[in-house]
Amino acid sequence: MVIFAGMNIFADGQNIVKRGAVFDKHKKWQAINYVPRKGLLPVTEIEGKPTMFLMAACGVNIVLDILCVVVLKLGVAGAAIATVFSQVVSAGMVTVALLRQPEETRLSLKKIRFQGGLLKRILYVGVPAGLQFVTFDLANLLIQSGINSFGDVAVAAWTAYVKTDSLTWMISGAFGVSVTTCGAELRRAEI
Repeated sequence: MVIFAGMNIFADGQNIVKRGAVFDKHKKWQAINYVPRKGLLPVTEIEGKPTMFLMAACGVNIVLDILCVVVLKLGVAGAAIATVFSQVVSAGMVTVALLRQPEETRLSLKKIRFQGGLLKRILYVGVPAGLQFVTFDLANLLIQSGINSFGDVAVAAWTAYVKTDSLTWMISGAFGVSVTTCGAELRRAEI
C-alpha cells in the first residue's frame, strides 16, 4: 500500500500564498507533499493527476468566469457560480480517480461512515476553535451596532481605529489558526 502525506504552511490563517519574508525566501514551503520514492516535493513539482486536476479545474473556472461575468453579466454572483462549479468538477475528478485506485487504496462509497471515536476527537478540537471565532465576530457585531447609535463622527473614528487594530488581530488570528491547525495535526498523528 502506498501512502501519500501532505502538509501546508499557513499564512494569515489561510491556505494561500502570502508575500512575506518566509515565502519569498522559501517558496517550496508553501505546500509540500511527500511522494513515495521521491521524498518531499512542492505541489508545483508533482507530476500526473493532481496537476491535471488542478489545471482542468482552473480552466473550467476561467471559462465560466468569462461566460458568467462577461456574457451573462451576473457580476460577483457569476464569479461565485464559476468558482463553485469548478470546485465541484475538481472534487468529481478526484472522486473518480479514487474509485479507480488499486484495491487496497480504492475509495469505497459503501464504507464511508462516521467513526464515533474519531468524530469525537475532531469535535473536541474543532468546536472550541469554531466558537472562539464566532464569539469574536459576534462581539464585533454588537460593538459596531452600539457605535452606530452614536452618529457619523463616532462611526468614522471607530472605522479608523478598526483599520489600525486589524493589523494586530490579523497577526494574532493567523497565529491562533496556525496553532489550532498544528495541534489538530499532532492529535491526528497520535491516533
